[in-house]
Amino acid sequence: VTPPRSQQQVPTSPFKTPFRFGMGSGNPFSVPPTPGVPLDIPLGIPIPLSQELFVPTQELSETELNMTVEEWVRYHIQIEYDKFKEDGEREIDLFQKRAEQVRKTIGAL
Repeated sequence: VTPPRSQQQVPTSPFKTPFRFGMGSGNPFSVPPTPGVPLDIPLGIPIPLSQELFVPTQELSETELNMTVEEWVRYHIQIEYDKFKEDGEREIDLFQKRAEQVRKTIGAL
């Protein structure tokens, strides 16, 4: 039998739990941030959609109730794919805008 530890350490996650809406009353997610990890994301900087939390629903919609498990999984995979695609397209647009600014700066030299 292993004796109990004198100091029990609470495990912490190395990952941050990002919030788009904060913890106020308007927060659609009632999930607290990951313990032990400070949220140092500056306000006003959007969090990529692909990094938002997956919030399990308490009950399924009528459409979801009529799905098989495979259809439901594919449905949620498509939702996540769309988030990654939107994030990627936004990153490409930002890169192209920045590249155009650099071209203009170089051209002005």
